[in-house]
Amino acid sequence: MDITKEKELRDRVADFILNWHTDGDPQALESATSDDFSRLIVEAYIAADESNKSLKQWVQSGRRAGLSWADVGTLLGISRQAAQQRFSIEPNATYSDEPNFDPLDRTRIMRTGVTSFNEVEVLREEGAKGRKVVGATWLKLYFTQTDAPVENIRVVSLRGPSLTREYENAGWTHALTWFPYRYFTRPLTEKL
Repeated sequence: MDITKEKELRDRVADFILNWHTDGDPQALESATSDDFSRLIVEAYIAADESNKSLKQWVQSGRRAGLSWADVGTLLGISRQAAQQRFSIEPNATYSDEPNFDPLDRTRIMRTGVTSFNEVEVLREEGAKGRKVVGATWLKLYFTQTDAPVENIRVVSLRGPSLTREYENAGWTHALTWFPYRYFTRPLTEKL
């Protein structure tokens, strides 16, 4: 990113906090009290925390898309080792909406070698066999066998509950979220 774009992004982020607190009227700080500044500190902390979470999620998404730790380090101006230490996830992290999801459950069908490049095809193939997506771990998707073909889809979205409700209202079941993707499944219906 060139220096001009970086400065513009930094200004927008800083403006966001100020505008959030003042409802778009920075002049409101002319008569600010210690309570106002206390709230601004908390609001800036929340924004920084969310930003850090977002950075970690985007790094993991980049890794799933094939970026190496050296690539990530170069992008952030840190070493490969520092990038890996700061942003790596537990190799056994699991993603599923099922409360007691167990990737070792032998009733699950596991597909290995799944990346962000091939998983849409894997979701389609498994759905055609009547298998609904129920979970994911690093390079793996997990499915449960059903009696009929299903549709499994991956949606790229930063929206949270509102997107899930939208899809659920259209007959989909939310299976899991692995930022920036949300996975849904539903019985296959005849297309008109």
